Amino acid sequence: MLLNDDAGAADDATVFNDTAPTSSVFTIGNHVGVNTNTENYVAYCFHSVEGFSRIDRYLGNGNASGPYVFCGFEPQFLILKCSDAAGAWNIYDNARSKFNPRDKIIQADSAAAEITHASNYDIEFLSNGFRILNTTSSINHSGRYFQFMAIAKNPFIGDGTNPGTAR
Repeated sequence: MLLNDDAGAADDATVFNDTAPTSSVFTIGNHVGVNTNTENYVAYCFHSVEGFSRIDRYLGNGNASGPYVFCGFEPQFLILKCSDAAGAWNIYDNARSKFNPRDKIIQADSAAAEITHASNYDIEFLSNGFRILNTTSSINHSGRYFQFMAIAKNPFIGDGTNPGTAR
């Protein structure tokens, strides 16, 4: 999936050579979008860190009281996108939308301004995750999977001697 494109996920062996990444290495292929001679590229690689971030997916149910997604923390920042069909990259945070329901979003794949009071995109940030509050297909289409990355409002990261302390 490309952050500047609303297309769903595509399996293209020329992008990553179908080589599984490790904790320190990922392999790129011969695709013009990731490996052109004399061009510079930036890769953003993420993984879940317990108490700090969660990168996962949820299954849309198409109900007005949509799926609840457990993160293990209250999100401060959330980006989500349908992975098996076209749809916007929707970005929520608690700085622009200070109270539930969160109704201010920006879309990474669009040059449009922030969408405000977007009740058809409403979600709730909860103490241990988030809940979708509508049937909008770009965040809760029944039977479709949605990739998400959530970053904690108050990270709980252990220091080895006292696990689970807030920093």
